[in-house]
Amino acid sequence: MSLVFLTTVVPTLADGLLPPVTLLILPRSTHDLRNFRSLRKFHLASKSGRIEKSVEAHKGAVLAGRWNYDGTALITAGEDGQIKIWSKSGMLRSTLAQQGSPVYSVAWGPDSDRILYTSGRQLVIKPLQPSAKVIQWKAHEGLILKVDWNSVNELILSGGEDCRYKVWDSYGRLLYSSSPQDYPVTSLAWAPDGEVFAVGSFNTLHLCDKTGVRNGSGGSWSHTELFRVHGYRTPIPVANPHSIGVHRSCALPFKQRFTAHC
Repeated sequence: MSLVFLTTVVPTLADGLLPPVTLLILPRSTHDLRNFRSLRKFHLASKSGRIEKSVEAHKGAVLAGRWNYDGTALITAGEDGQIKIWSKSGMLRSTLAQQGSPVYSVAWGPDSDRILYTSGRQLVIKPLQPSAKVIQWKAHEGLILKVDWNSVNELILSGGEDCRYKVWDSYGRLLYSSSPQDYPVTSLAWAPDGEVFAVGSFNTLHLCDKTGVRNGSGGSWSHTELFRVHGYRTPIPVANPHSIGVHRSCALPFKQRFTAHC
């Protein structure tokens, strides 16, 4: 079994722009705007790589950003502990939350009416309605670096410095906890259909079924192949985690395609 990487070259950004730390594709849009995150700013760009707009978003690094499912809103989180919601054109709609520590990852709820975000070792689910109840729980023994929330199965993924990845339901109840990995879990992502997810760590990439299983026990489908995805000899700094994605495709025997960057 082999891992296939599909590479598209994006034109070099203009001089003076700080290096981007991720790339987000605007879903279901005729404008095909994309979002680059870098220190303090995010940049809205066309598919050719031309910057359409740059927005001063946070004090310190912009650590996370996600489009909602219909592409009408962008949420960002930063080193300043703030979580902000922006319009598709880059206008600030609201500051949803503010805390005293950096927010490393955020995700939209299945109906785009709730936000999941990290708060140190805790996870927080905050509804957009001000009067609705906030759910918060201790999820890891170390700093949480990455989260994802699937819109089909409504399950939550989390991974962090304690070298574990976990699966939760939308009420914060633990469904699966991995054994400790060799290195911190710096990235993870659901496949859109919610059947499998990918977990990224130093120099490795795992594919798991939706229950979290990688070894095929209990009759659950899993894939145990361990992939080398980057040739680095030193770990990628956990304050700047790389990202992965899983997409439906017919390019591979198991009908999944990976994308990865760091």
